[in-house]
Amino acid sequence: MQKEQVELDPESPEISHRDQVILLVTTAAGHAIKHAYNAAFFLLLPEIKASLILSNSQVGLLSSIRLALGGLGNIPAGYVGDRYRKQRAGVLSTTLIMVGAFSCLLGMVTGYWMAVIAAALGNLAITFWHPTAISSLARQFSSRRGFAISLHGTGGSVGEALGPLIAGALLAVFSWRVILQGSIIQALIFGLLIWVLLKIVPT
Repeated sequence: MQKEQVELDPESPEISHRDQVILLVTTAAGHAIKHAYNAAFFLLLPEIKASLILSNSQVGLLSSIRLALGGLGNIPAGYVGDRYRKQRAGVLSTTLIMVGAFSCLLGMVTGYWMAVIAAALGNLAITFWHPTAISSLARQFSSRRGFAISLHGTGGSVGEALGPLIAGALLAVFSWRVILQGSIIQALIFGLLIWVLLKIVPT
């Protein structure tokens, strides 16, 4: 049986099977963590509303601004993914850390517009993950792009499923402020781990 040849991007060096596994697992796991933060926000939102005494209109506006800024953020995120593709370890780890940092900031707000800004910036940070992660997978899995990107997407779905469960369990013990403020710790840990693992993989 003829051995299948894996075609890689001519601008990217051929990487070993071990490095491909590290890249795929790390980006999928990071995607799961990012989406866990995103999904947990919606479970915490009613607690934020009650604590800050917000109206339904204010909550709707907060959510709209948050989503709008995240959508607009795809444009600079795509530029960063292309311009700094050789620094993917730094981009992806920084993205995750910033998501945790803005979540922590949201946990410290005392007013409505402070909450809007913190929530919107957190969603903006989230958008910077996809272009860099997906383009890296597309380059290094040129003959298996669909498979690699589908696993990356599966990681996001796992995060969306686990986020509310984790947030719900934590709400049984801690307040929403403690949960959000403490999220910076996990973000720093996972961000550093992603940076270390992806630095191993050649770019």
